[in-house]
Amino acid sequence: MKKIGPRSLAGGLKVLTYIAFGFGVLYFLYQMWGFTVIFRHADDLGKYMHMSSSIYQLTDQQPEHREYRSENGRVRLTLHGLYGELRYRNMTRRVVLVIWLGELVLFFCFFLAIIELANLFEDLGAGKVFEADSGRRLRRIGLAVAGATLFSPLWNALWVWLFRGDVIVPGTRIPWILFVWTKVNLGLLLGGLLLLVVAEAFRIGHKLQEEQQLTV
Repeated sequence: MKKIGPRSLAGGLKVLTYIAFGFGVLYFLYQMWGFTVIFRHADDLGKYMHMSSSIYQLTDQQPEHREYRSENGRVRLTLHGLYGELRYRNMTRRVVLVIWLGELVLFFCFFLAIIELANLFEDLGAGKVFEADSGRRLRRIGLAVAGATLFSPLWNALWVWLFRGDVIVPGTRIPWILFVWTKVNLGLLLGGLLLLVVAEAFRIGHKLQEEQQLTV
């Protein structure tokens, strides 16, 4: 029975990485399609209201289905459920563009991490373990993953603060803990930080390897 060597294992992981990248691209395109639809129909979302909703905490204790308006009166929302899910009947296009920009940044981080991960598996398959490039690739992956994980909730809170007149709704309040927490992924954050630690170990390993070669 033929054993699976490091080269073939690294090759298989590289293929899986590209498959994951393909699914990521499809998901990104699906999101972009959604943003395009909302942007085109921002003045009257009508049947597209289900694509743009947010969770609010009701303070007026009126759970019946009714229409709300944003603080500046330009955005109309409809109560969808008893737990404060308000669906936007219309949205300002600037808000849609800012949210889209945040998704673009997240996809760039994902793209960078996947490419560097594929290159790392290629290096490992070639027997390049404690190499300077391997450490740099791991560092870039760690920064991309941890950076994206921190960026997502901060950007979510930032655009709400910037366009609060379009988002703040009298008679409700934004449950900030839930609003920000839904964008937090502790697993990815810890994974990114762990990769940064492993990258430092690779750097130290490469340095020791060079010192050993000079000694010999």
